[in-house]
Amino acid sequence: MVSRRSRGPGDRQNSVASAIVDQHGTALLSLAVALIGARHAEEAVVEVICAAYPASLPDRLAPTEVRQELAQRLYLHCDSQASGRNSEQDLEQIALALAYCGQLDYRVVANLLEVQPETVVRMLNSTLRREASSAATRRAPR
Repeated sequence: MVSRRSRGPGDRQNSVASAIVDQHGTALLSLAVALIGARHAEEAVVEVICAAYPASLPDRLAPTEVRQELAQRLYLHCDSQASGRNSEQDLEQIALALAYCGQLDYRVVANLLEVQPETVVRMLNSTLRREASSAATRRAPR
């Protein structure tokens, strides 16, 4: 007779974390890489997910709300590790990652970065134009 192992709290947490990673892992990892680089990004994402949802996902949150909450938590978690990333271009990339990967609007990004919303709009425009120009240059015939 095969005995069934009872599921403990650790199994439940792994199940919740797996479900979150399946749905949001790529975006959160991309955000973490933008914030702190690739070396510690995976660890940061796992720590944030496990701290945010230790046992279950709340029924009241839609997937977009889960992504937004985790993106904000990830930014706050990684902020201390991101020292030295204070140039205008670094902040532009972080603002873009928060908006795109975290699905956060510019007002929330402004609050996280502690700048005015108009500054975030300018930063997003600047980095998107620079990326578009760079892409056009790479595609141009030689």
